[in-house]
Parts: sequence; structure tokens; C-alpha cells
Amino acid sequence: MNFVCDTRQAPTSDAHAGILAIRTFGGACPEWAQSFQPLTEAPTAEIIIVRDAPNEFAAALSLSDTPETAPPLRIVVVDEALPAGDFKCPDAIWIVSAPAGDLDAIAEANMRFVRGPIFIGLALADVMELAGTRENAVPRGRGAVVLGMYGDEALLEVRRALQAFAEAGFENVALIHAIATGDDAEIDLYKMDKFASELLGDDFPHEWLLTGFTDAAGSAWIVIGFAPESAAAEAASSARHKS
Repeated sequence: MNFVCDTRQAPTSDAHAGILAIRTFGGACPEWAQSFQPLTEAPTAEIIIVRDAPNEFAAALSLSDTPETAPPLRIVVVDEALPAGDFKCPDAIWIVSAPAGDLDAIAEANMRFVRGPIFIGLALADVMELAGTRENAVPRGRGAVVLGMYGDEALLEVRRALQAFAEAGFENVALIHAIATGDDAEIDLYKMDKFASELLGDDFPHEWLLTGFTDAAGSAWIVIGFAPESAAAEAASSARHKS
């Protein structure tokens, strides 16, 4: 089933201006989107969550786009259990795979990239640069969510996620601190920066960015890894040679 929601909140100065839709395939709309207004006109941006039903997802995209209407800006968040070949979205700016239980939080972070508000001066263009561009391919990412604020346990779990991403080739990192309303009093930019410094060190060999947002559905560190363009190009070249 496909749920469609829309937010008309005023965008921040560096965010996408227009109508943002949240679409979900194979399950319910995220809790954080339940207060959005029903969609009544074509969106200019979409966050798409694919929990299941990849065929329904593909069919919906083919019906919603026409030659007279430019496809909206799209970000796709998909259950990592789905085979990568079962879904395609050639006009997405990136596709992030993640465990089923992490999809809503990762989609919320991506929604903030597009719409705001977000702090530490991050714009959508910064994340697009991190994800990179691919010749005839959509940038792919991996995502994970570690619940909590600061401390050794959260640091250890985020480090484990980064190690798993690096082993899979997703080495460029977006580190996002989502802060729930009840934890607003604990916001500390010094602690946030110290957490990132302890995590990445001074000699982290790949691209990374750090940001965060308040009024989140839950407090967590959201980690998204993208493959560096050189690694993606090598993988694509290797695949062509094998074929």
C-alpha cells in the first residue's frame, strides 16, 4: 500500500522550496509524518520509503511521471533485505539501504536535508557532493541508526557501523545527530564535535560531514555511508569487464 503525505512548512534559506511528499511502499507512513497534510498536487520533492512491494514502487513511478511533468527531486530509502536489482529509480539523487527498523529515522534525516530545519550550516548540496555523481548510475548508500546521545556505548556502536560500511566500500560518511524534543536540554555542540572527533580522528582518509536536528522522532546518531566516486567507478568497470 502506498501512503502519501505532504508538508508545507516554510523551508530554511538553504533548503528546497516547494511541496515535499513522503511516500511509503509496503507499510505505514512514518510516525513523524503523520501530522503532514494530505497531498493534493504534484510534489516537487519526494522522500520514498520502500519497506516491501518493489514492483508496486516501480509501477507507481512510471504512472506518476509524464513527459510533460519533470520528475520531482527524489531520495529513496529501502529495506536492505530487498535484492538491489528488484527496484530502480534512475532519477533519484541517491538510494540508501538500511535495516528495516532504521528506515523511518534515516528517512527523517533525509527529509531534513531537503526541507530543513537543520543546524551547523548544512545544505542539500553538501550531501549531494558527499554522495557524488555516477555516470549512468544513481549513487548508493548504506544507513544505520544508533539510539542515544553521547557516551562510550553510542561511540562503540557508531564505530562498528562505520567499520561495516568501510568493509562494504561505503567510506564517505554523513553523521547526523537527531535530538528528540525531550532531550533538547542536553544539546551540546562541544560534546557533539568531541564525539565526531573521537570517532573519526584527525586522519580520517575519506570525506565526511557532521550535522544534526531537533524535534526528532527519537534521539539517535544516524550514519549514512556513500561509496567514494573512485571506488564506485572501479566497481562499475570491474562489472563491465566480467560481463
